[in-house]
Amino acid sequence: TLHLGIGRGTAKSEYDAYGVDMREARGRFDEIYRIVETGLTGEPFTFKGKYYDIPREIRIRPAPTGKKVMGKLGLPPLCLAQFPDSLLAKILGNWRVAAAEAGKVTDVTTPIQIKCFIADTDEEARDLARNYLPRNFEVQAKHYEVDANHWEGIEDYAVFSKMFGNMKAMTNPDNLGPLMDQNFVGSPDTIARRVQAMNDLGFNYFLVSTSTPGVPKEVRREMYRRFAADVAPRFDAGFGKRQAQAAD
Repeated sequence: TLHLGIGRGTAKSEYDAYGVDMREARGRFDEIYRIVETGLTGEPFTFKGKYYDIPREIRIRPAPTGKKVMGKLGLPPLCLAQFPDSLLAKILGNWRVAAAEAGKVTDVTTPIQIKCFIADTDEEARDLARNYLPRNFEVQAKHYEVDANHWEGIEDYAVFSKMFGNMKAMTNPDNLGPLMDQNFVGSPDTIARRVQAMNDLGFNYFLVSTSTPGVPKEVRREMYRRFAADVAPRFDAGFGKRQAQAAD
């Protein structure tokens, strides 16, 4: 199964590298998705848009399987757990309404990227998060040049000015309380409750990350192991067993 994730990007440096104006982001994203969606039908096609032009008929080779299903799929959002539950619920709700009105399938994979710090106790896990998460936000604040506020005056990016301002605040461990509650930070029992809460919101696919900047490799692996052994089987009794059988 191929899960294809696409986004228009939010760092000005990413646009500057290709000589593209950020004000064109939404229009370019729309055209690129229509090109990808059409290509995945497996049929020959051309395309004429404001930004992209494919005048000669082309088709994807080898032809994708399940092309009839792919042609009907909508494009569900890939959400981040750094947003409050109320906002995440609103994002999913608005998407389902818009997808249904467009005649798209809404019974699809709804993924969320979520950070994980797991330990024997909640406080041990939160200490890990307070130690390592600020470095993650320092890297992002530098990459996106949050102090420059490149999104000011660009209507399609208006929300990012506030969002990235909050990101800079997260470089201070004292400000991480709400963020830790929104992600998988705690003992296995605490994280299992959070998994259920996120599933109740409508998310059915979790991109679990322990690999934030500065986390030693052995610590990352141990937290992945604990999540796989102590949390995942509570929701999927066959978790890990199928992979082991396939390896045999």
